[in-house]
Amino acid sequence: MKKAVFYILLLPILLLIYSAAGCSTEPAELHPVQVSVTPFLGEAASFIALEKGFFRESGLDVTIIQNRNGHESLQQLVNNETDIAHLAETPYLHYLIKKAKNPHVMPIVILAEMMLVNDIQKIVARRDSGINRPDDIQGKRVGFTPNTQSEYFLDSFLLEYQLTKSDVDLKPMPVPDQVSALTAGEVDAIAVWEPHAAEAALILGENALKMQTRLTYSTLWMAFASRELAQTDPQILESYLSA
Repeated sequence: MKKAVFYILLLPILLLIYSAAGCSTEPAELHPVQVSVTPFLGEAASFIALEKGFFRESGLDVTIIQNRNGHESLQQLVNNETDIAHLAETPYLHYLIKKAKNPHVMPIVILAEMMLVNDIQKIVARRDSGINRPDDIQGKRVGFTPNTQSEYFLDSFLLEYQLTKSDVDLKPMPVPDQVSALTAGEVDAIAVWEPHAAEAALILGENALKMQTRLTYSTLWMAFASRELAQTDPQILESYLSA
């Protein structure tokens, strides 16, 4: 009888220990992973996974590095300063051109196509700069970000209106700086993506002009990693994508 009482009293303690050991979904050892991203709507899933602990549940200790554009994230990846980088197709095409000229550039692989989105590239101008229609941009100061979707979209926009880069005064700068430069009157127009275009338009109010275009341009947001990591430890990448 005494033994029976002892086991009955011991049972809740054993269940509590078992529950604490068995119900935790976080692995005992986490693999550190650095991920380079850009402030962009396509990154919502990354921050949700980090906030909700999905990465840790998958065995990863993820650190998110926020850059100003995908080109910077790509440079970190090829310089072996990060494990995974998110970026659009234009920086990747610049990488392929560089890789073709220099085979020693670190090889990278596409992990996943994360998002395909339309109509996020915009040309926003100041009306008080004498810009009321697209061809008024000729001779004006235009902010853009080299080696990114910003530059490619600007090229396509100018081509649509039979203009070239030599017809405008180009001002290379990071995307976040374009908003402050436009609202301060340091440039007359910017080639930028959302949500920065909406922010600039909101600040300028009626003085803002979003240029009309017939371009049906899509942005493909992708995740990349080094080929070495993909070959030596693919489980890390699988866990990352699963999370």
